[in-house]
Amino acid sequence: MRYLLILMTLITVACSQPNEFTITGTIDNQDSTLIFVLNNKADTIQIVDRKFEIKGLVEKPKLAALFISSNKSNYPILFYIENTDMTLNISSDNGHYSMYNLEMEGSKYFSLYKQYVYAGNGKLKDGNEYYSDKQSKWLELLKQNPKHAITKQFFSNSTLVPSGYCDTDKLNQIIDILHENNPEYDISKLEMIIDAATARKGKFVDFTVEDNIGIPQNVNDHLGENYTLIDIWASWCGPCRKESPHYKEAYQIYKEKGFKIISVSLDKKRGPWLKAIKKDGIQEFKHFRCPFELNECALNVYRMPGIPDNFLLDKNGNIIANTLRGDALKNKLESLY
Repeated sequence: MRYLLILMTLITVACSQPNEFTITGTIDNQDSTLIFVLNNKADTIQIVDRKFEIKGLVEKPKLAALFISSNKSNYPILFYIENTDMTLNISSDNGHYSMYNLEMEGSKYFSLYKQYVYAGNGKLKDGNEYYSDKQSKWLELLKQNPKHAITKQFFSNSTLVPSGYCDTDKLNQIIDILHENNPEYDISKLEMIIDAATARKGKFVDFTVEDNIGIPQNVNDHLGENYTLIDIWASWCGPCRKESPHYKEAYQIYKEKGFKIISVSLDKKRGPWLKAIKKDGIQEFKHFRCPFELNECALNVYRMPGIPDNFLLDKNGNIIANTLRGDALKNKLESLY
C-alpha cells in the first residue's frame, strides 16, 4: 500500500509538470543569424539547411522575439509561445521580415495576437482614418474575445494608440467591455491615453522655451494672426526631418494670410539644431529650443508618445487639430482659409 501511494504521488507530480515547447522552423535565408529572446534571455539559434529548432519551458504563454540579422526592417518578430509543439515558417518581403509574413501553427494565442496587431486597413494614408479603422476592428475582436488572455495583455499597453489619433468614444467602449467582463482588470493605462487625447483639445497650454541665444520665451507670445502650427521635433529625428518639405509648402501658400509655424526642438545642444534648420531650409519659421530639463511641462501636459508631433492653433490659442503629417496640414489649412 505504501509503495502504491508513492507510485501514485510520482505519477501525479509527473503529470502536473508542463511539457516543454518545441518550435520547428524554416527560414528563407540560410545565411541569416537568428537570436531568440525569451524572458530577457537571448540565445543564438543554429540554422541547418534553412531549418532550425528551439526548445524550452514557459510557466504560461509568453511573448518571445526573434531577431534576424538579414532583416532590412531592423525590428524583431514577435510571437506567442506555449508548452506545445509549434511550427514556424519565416519568409521575407524583399528582405523585410515581420510578423505579417510569419506562418505559425500549434499556438492558440498567436493568431489572435496577430489579428490585434494588424487590425485595420494598412492602405489608409491619413493617420486619423487609419487609427479610427484600427480601433473599430479592435472593438470587433474584443467583443468576440472579451476574456481572452491575449485580449487583456494587448490592451495593457499605454502606447497602444498615439494620443493624437485616439478616438475617445471607441476607447471608452473598449474600457467598458474589458471592465464588464474582467472586473479586476487594470484599465489605468487606457485611461492615460484618453486623458492625453483630451488634453490635446481645447485651449493650448503654454510652456517655456529658449531662443537661439538661450533667452527664455513663452510659446503663446509668438502666435500668428490667424493660425499657428506648433511643431515638436529634433535634429536627430529622421521622421521629423521628412516633414519639413510639407511644412515649407504649406507655409509658402498661407504665410501671407496670417499662418505661422513655431518650431520647437528637443535638441540638447545648439549646434546640431541650428545646422538642421539651415540644411532643411526652414529658416523662415519661428525657432525655439526646449532642452530636456525644460520640456517636461509640455511632455507631461500632452503626454506625447514621441516625435514628430504638432498642434494647429487658431488665433485665440485653441487647438483645432493635431498630429498633422504629410499633406494633412495643407489639406486642413485649405479647409480653413
